[in-house]
Amino acid sequence: MRLLMLAAMSLTILSAWSDHPNFTGNWKMDSDRSDFGQIPKPATLVRKIEHEDPNVRIVTTFSTPANVDMTTDVKHTTDGKESVNTIRGSEVKSSMAWDGNSLELTSKRNFNGTELVTRERWTLTNNGKVLTVVNNTNGAQGPLTFTVVMNKE
Repeated sequence: MRLLMLAAMSLTILSAWSDHPNFTGNWKMDSDRSDFGQIPKPATLVRKIEHEDPNVRIVTTFSTPANVDMTTDVKHTTDGKESVNTIRGSEVKSSMAWDGNSLELTSKRNFNGTELVTRERWTLTNNGKVLTVVNNTNGAQGPLTFTVVMNKE
């Protein structure tokens, strides 16, 4: 009886984990559907995401309109624990957690003496083939919001 209860509990836990979508894939920005508002839209933006819950690794490569290429490589966990990554020489402290079927990523870093706080909401649609990232950043120049729509390659 005890073994049966343990097996039932294990299945319940496993099904709860599998209820969340998996963001793994190579994602390419859909320039026509993305909205960068006040800031210049990147010429290209590609994200490679490796997601084995709770671990998430994100390698982002983009080109500025002036054709300057940049790459970031960061790691997070989806359990809300703080992660520390270095992006272009700056320490970035972040936490990522589930909100329903979406992932919420909150990052803080110091930029020219001002704390920048960025909140990203990741959502999958179209049977997991479209990733929408809504980015809200607050810094010295006030709030900035933009949306990146990415298609799975």
